[in-house]
Amino acid sequence: MSRERALAFVWVFVLFLFQNFLNYLFPGKCPSFLLIAVIFYSLHEGPRFGMGLGAAAGFLLELFGQGGFGFWIVNLAAIGALSGYVSSKIFQDSLLTGIFLPGLAFYFSTLAEIIFLESKSGSLSGWQVMGEAFLFWPLAGTLLFSPLIFGWLDKFSSTRHGSRF
Repeated sequence: MSRERALAFVWVFVLFLFQNFLNYLFPGKCPSFLLIAVIFYSLHEGPRFGMGLGAAAGFLLELFGQGGFGFWIVNLAAIGALSGYVSSKIFQDSLLTGIFLPGLAFYFSTLAEIIFLESKSGSLSGWQVMGEAFLFWPLAGTLLFSPLIFGWLDKFSSTRHGSRF
């Protein structure tokens, strides 16, 4: 494994600790720093690495979280793989990608979590679940902090990607 890829796991762990700290201070209002980091590294390293990093980030959430084991591993691994795949289709260094891709991923990740939990309990509620997945403060925080985290991760990457962040 290259130094850059090993460093990605370190940054994901640091962001995991910071996210948990903020979630302790502001429960239910914290942006998803792990999701932003997985998307950043997936855009630059590709779908296979993104899937592995997403699975590792999901494992951290599962290990220190509550509930059934496996959802966050699969969720973040899928986000990493899809982000790595679309990196060849979009401008990976654009400001719009750095803002809207994490925002879309956060919304659909939340939607998948709600659908998973409702299907597990046997009470699927139909189309209103689309509105339930819109969590204003975490989504706004993810949209606001994603260009900052992208720029920060790019600044401390060992290989410069030439990004605009």
